[in-house]
Amino acid sequence: MHTKLVAKTLIFGEKNRILAIRRAANDKHRPGGWDLPGGGLFMAEDPTVGALREIEEEAGVEVNLIRLLHVHSQMKEPGTFMISLIFGAVADSEDVTLSPEHSEFRWCTPDEFEELDIPDKYKVAAATFLRSKTAL
Repeated sequence: MHTKLVAKTLIFGEKNRILAIRRAANDKHRPGGWDLPGGGLFMAEDPTVGALREIEEEAGVEVNLIRLLHVHSQMKEPGTFMISLIFGAVADSEDVTLSPEHSEFRWCTPDEFEELDIPDKYKVAAATFLRSKTAL
């Protein structure tokens, strides 16, 4: 069995708006689907460092006050066990520079985020954080 460790980040902007990015139409995983900045971690990479690297690569957003919000695990394709570390961060600004892996971005209110076609694990993490009213 293969284990894949992934770091994704809920980036909060002004008025608790959440950054969502749309995967390019030619992406091999969920083409055209909404997602969070993030991806696979390198071997022995610190998860927080990996999350920050992925934010820079995929969205070019400067963030601060990053912390782990949620952990989700699931079986993916046969033989692959995936662990998703979902971080929360506060954006220094809402300026976004997308990578070629993505075609669009949106700063969503919590209600708009809930309506997106985005994996439920991200919705759960966002709702849990917003309900807790725990400051990052």
